[in-house]
Amino acid sequence: MLKLTTSICCLLLCSSHAAAATVYRCVDEAGRISFRQQGCPEKDNGSVQEIDSAGPSSGKVRPMATPHKHKSRADAELVVVGVQDNPCGATLTGQQRRRAIIEKHIQPGMTRADVESALGKPDDVTTSNGKARLRYRNSQGRTQVVNLDPQGCVVGNR
Repeated sequence: MLKLTTSICCLLLCSSHAAAATVYRCVDEAGRISFRQQGCPEKDNGSVQEIDSAGPSSGKVRPMATPHKHKSRADAELVVVGVQDNPCGATLTGQQRRRAIIEKHIQPGMTRADVESALGKPDDVTTSNGKARLRYRNSQGRTQVVNLDPQGCVVGNR
């Protein structure tokens, strides 16, 4: 029994030491860094790093890799995400455009897509010199005409 207890204590003490591991540091064409256990893809640059993973109670912090300097913000390319390209100019804010579509109130500066979102597909379309005229008929027989310029933007009545 004493041998069994001694063996278990030795196993527990040995297992608490930090273990070393091999990790591959991969850098792709875009400069993104990833760490893998199975090796790097052929197209990526890679290097082998030995990792000495300290146990949680050791209090030691070891970086996996040395950080490299990033490009300055002046060198970075600016990417704008989520901005809608409006060929009609910024005459309406997004909130004004949404309200007009919901209320089915067509305003100058709206696009043809905005008009069709509000009123549906037109009953009749005529074009002349690049300008379009959309006709909508309601259930009472009334007709609503929407004039579009060559860029497809709503123009006011003249």
